Amino acid sequence: MIGIIFLPRNHVDFPVVGKEYRIFEPQWKQVILLWLGRDIVSDKKEEFIRELVKFEDGVRGFYGYQAYFFAAAGINEFKACSLAAEIVRQVVKWGFGYFNIEEQEWQTFLELIRKGARKVIPETIRPLAITELIDILDHCQDEETRRQAAYSLGKIGQGNPQAIAALVKLIETTQNEHTRRQAAYSLGEIGQGNPQAIAALVKLIETTQDKFTRRQGAESLGEIDPGNPQAIAALLKLIETTKYEDTWKQAVESWEIDSGNPQAIAALDKEIKTILDECTWKQAAESLGKIDPGNPQAIAALLKLIETTQNEETWWHTAESLGKIGQGNPQAIAALLMLKLIETTPNKHTRWNVARSLGEIGQGNLQAIAALVKVIETTQDESTRIPAAYSLGEIGQGNLQAIAALVKLIETTQDEDTR
Repeated sequence: MIGIIFLPRNHVDFPVVGKEYRIFEPQWKQVILLWLGRDIVSDKKEEFIRELVKFEDGVRGFYGYQAYFFAAAGINEFKACSLAAEIVRQVVKWGFGYFNIEEQEWQTFLELIRKGARKVIPETIRPLAITELIDILDHCQDEETRRQAAYSLGKIGQGNPQAIAALVKLIETTQNEHTRRQAAYSLGEIGQGNPQAIAALVKLIETTQDKFTRRQGAESLGEIDPGNPQAIAALLKLIETTKYEDTWKQAVESWEIDSGNPQAIAALDKEIKTILDECTWKQAAESLGKIDPGNPQAIAALLKLIETTQNEETWWHTAESLGKIGQGNPQAIAALLMLKLIETTPNKHTRWNVARSLGEIGQGNLQAIAALVKVIETTQDESTRIPAAYSLGEIGQGNLQAIAALVKLIETTQDEDTR
């Protein structure tokens, strides 16, 4: 069948010079897969898959592997194929290796073969692939291979109890922190709402001494069920006890998708009052603003940071944060105006962020409009005038002063981007 439709007429287990092999052309793949998924006589589809599996090319398997990988994708449309389990098993073997009994060691294949096999795994019958990947985790002692298998499970095992259980087991049994982190990452990909996954990540956060593993555990926990009481308790404890700023930040970030959580709000509110590190302070305030928009404590913390810091980068980051959480807040607007950062700072990033933030929080505010108009009229720096003009358009609807300033800018500027 393959020879009739997709191969040169005189192909006999060897490439024909100058002839195209349409079966390996990308545009034909979807056509063939659609045919395999049609409700037609299974014998024809079985024959097609069988020919792909035994395809001979005479060039050390170059086309042979491609044909086999094609078969692996094809059986996902024709799951009744008698060769399905065998095909998936072989593809996983090529992708991750096998234990050589004679040599008593784990052996792998050429990188090109490994990559091709791993690439097709998400396209084949996933339950069969999951079974084979779990077998790799159970029997392979090579940690790099186990990490790759755990990564693949994270890509294809969404909601699969067996895949989740295998990753939990890997977290509990491996002594390698890199492998444990990969398993935790993959759990974050596939373990949404799963009690076993949540419990494993909570335990990991509480017991590991590795700060990077703890951070990954916090991130994954925030991904799979940020509103879970057990997860919240674990993240609270992590914030209260960790000595590492990046781990603390990750725990905070894990809450940002759980808007309005009262425990998270209370914890961050408390922490803002005690933090000395500027970057962490800003992170806490911004996160608090995300889960509780307009929170006065968060806005006050950012205002205090603007008033006290001498760090230019902190200024422009904080201005950006105020723009995100301080909509309509007079204090936030006043702080940005009083500092006159947009008029005086030589740092273009700070000017840009202050102008943009005024556009986000200063809707209808006459002081904010006047400040932006002044910037447009007095500065010659286009990198400042552009965000100022954009923000003025956002907050000055119907304001004659704003309209006049923008019209004048269009008439006088020579910069096309500004115009």
